[in-house]
Amino acid sequence: HHHKDGDGPLSSGESREIPWHKDKGEDEQEDRFEEMDKNKDLKLDAADFPPPNEKREKRAPVEEKD
Repeated sequence: HHHKDGDGPLSSGESREIPWHKDKGEDEQEDRFEEMDKNKDLKLDAADFPPPNEKREKRAPVEEKD
């Protein structure tokens, strides 16, 4: 568990402790955090990961041509 202060959302500093973040440089970590922080509140929480839209149009399968 990587969440240190138990306040719910992950802060930028806490996100650096996630295994897939640890092997990245500091700039890469910040870029990834900013990419995930959709509402730019400097925390990763449920608001940054909305549920998938049920109404999203499904793509028609691509037919392969012989």
